[in-house]
Amino acid sequence: MVVSGGENLKRVLGGLFGFGAAAHERILRPFRRHADCITVVVGSRLVGGAGKTPFVRWLAGELIQRGVPVALCTSGYRRQGSEPECPAGVVDAAQWGDETALLRDAFPKVPFFVGRQRLKLATLCAAKYPGSVMVLDDGLQHHRLEPHVSILLQVDGVEELFLPYGEIRARKSLESEVDFLVPERDRIKEYFAKDARGIGVNPFDFAGQPVQVFTAIAHGTRVADYWRREVGADVVNAVHLRDHASLHDIDLSSILDPHLLVVTTAKDWVKIRKNSGQKKFRWVIMDYQHRMIDSVKSRFLDELMQKISAFQGVSSGS
Repeated sequence: MVVSGGENLKRVLGGLFGFGAAAHERILRPFRRHADCITVVVGSRLVGGAGKTPFVRWLAGELIQRGVPVALCTSGYRRQGSEPECPAGVVDAAQWGDETALLRDAFPKVPFFVGRQRLKLATLCAAKYPGSVMVLDDGLQHHRLEPHVSILLQVDGVEELFLPYGEIRARKSLESEVDFLVPERDRIKEYFAKDARGIGVNPFDFAGQPVQVFTAIAHGTRVADYWRREVGADVVNAVHLRDHASLHDIDLSSILDPHLLVVTTAKDWVKIRKNSGQKKFRWVIMDYQHRMIDSVKSRFLDELMQKISAFQGVSSGS
């Protein structure tokens, strides 16, 4: 196989990124420590698109059902605000981040901390909500925090190419170091759809009809592909902006036709719903649950609960 000069350059730059990331990790490793509250980190080697936030939503719900006093933590990537603790109820995605707003919709009352300093936030959580188990959406790359439990989501079919040209941001050997390595075959996506009022809709009712797809997520083209191939809709316009792009102040009429249905994602909708122009359009909001398949779900949750209980015992005895 002949490799072009451009491909060689990408691999060289990716190799430099991987080397730098590993060196940074080694430098900070002696300073890693457990937080005062139990931390469960869900991460991935990818920059985005692994399904971490939907998996965290599923996992937090399962833990709450088992009586675990869950707290949540996100980085609040690209948010405008700086407060560390998210208020209860519906929040502004521009101030708190799209992933924060999405998870807050699902869990309106649980303790919720937002920011990049994960160890500091976990310490704050322990002081304010003693006994809480903090579930972190991402954070394996926060090298000052030593998670009590680490979960890594694998994704198939991704080229082993580091940033800035690839999607990989963490070394492959991390897969052998985490407590739980969750391969893609052990997870299932269950799709749901609703309108702007929150009323459930059936996507297949729009088979053969012209629709638009509007996203600002990693791999947003997958949404358009789903509506083309699975739903059978005629996707006449597909607009895909960069992941985490601000949508609350964008001129929707300049890129979308108000006469045609617009399909977007739940992660995008938490930003779009604050846009004053969104009421001109008809929306279908796609959401999905990312969970363990039934054949491995019970064992995974039982082993996770055992680890949490062990740390709870250490904490109560100290």
